[in-house]
Amino acid sequence: MSVANLIHRDGTEVLELGVRIPMRIQIERFEPGEAIVALDRLRRNSLTGSAILEITG
Repeated sequence: MSVANLIHRDGTEVLELGVRIPMRIQIERFEPGEAIVALDRLRRNSLTGSAILEITG
């Protein structure tokens, strides 16, 4: 079995779990000028959920 097949199977299993187990996903968006703040909060383990550095344009 290839690595790609294993990754695909893992992803499929996670998606199947998501249907059966209610998940609440939380993200915090940061603009590029807030990257240092985001890194600092990551280091201090003070993020709620995942941090996203949002670059638009």
